[in-house]
Formats: sequence, structure tokens, C-alpha cells
Amino acid sequence: KELRVQVEQLKAILDAKESSNEDLLVALTTLRKMGDLPTKVLGDTLIGKSVNALAKGTATDDAVRARAKEVVEAWRQQHRKRKAATSEPGPLKRALSGDLAQSSEGG
Repeated sequence: KELRVQVEQLKAILDAKESSNEDLLVALTTLRKMGDLPTKVLGDTLIGKSVNALAKGTATDDAVRARAKEVVEAWRQQHRKRKAATSEPGPLKRALSGDLAQSSEGG
């Protein structure tokens, strides 16, 4: 619960239009230092949307945009690692996605 509350407070800073670039950088740095957030916390708080929006350009400051991109990339890598650890894609999964790709092309 504590972690989720912290993340929600940081999200409020990231979402607030009146937040200074310094506030944004501090919030993003704090998120970065929190490391690998549980999927549930990411999903419940939608913090990823806020950080991604800053990374994609709602942030006017280059440093803020760059820091947001770092956070997004770190989370992506964590997610990939977690996904790879929990599910090994079997040949069936690959075959299915291959069939889907072919059927959408062929019409």
C-alpha cells in the first residue's frame, strides 16, 4: 500500500500543469530509484501513462523529457525480463502468430 501511495503522489506531480521542471525531475528521479515497480502498482496507478506522456513531448524541458525516457526504458526492460522469466514462448505460440500475420496479409 505504501508504495502505491508514493507512486500516486509522484503521479500527481507529473500530471500537474503547474509543476516546475525541477519538481518533475525530482519526481522522475525518485521513480527511477524505486526500481522495478510491481505490475499491479503500474496498472492501478497508470503512472506509466504520465511518464510516457512526458517522454513523448508534453515536457517542454529536454532534461525532463530525457529523464522520462530513461524511466520508461528501465520499466520496459524490467517488464521484458519478467515476461521472459514467466513464459517461454513455445512453438505453438509462434505458429499461431505466424498464421495470424499471413491471414491478415492475404485477406
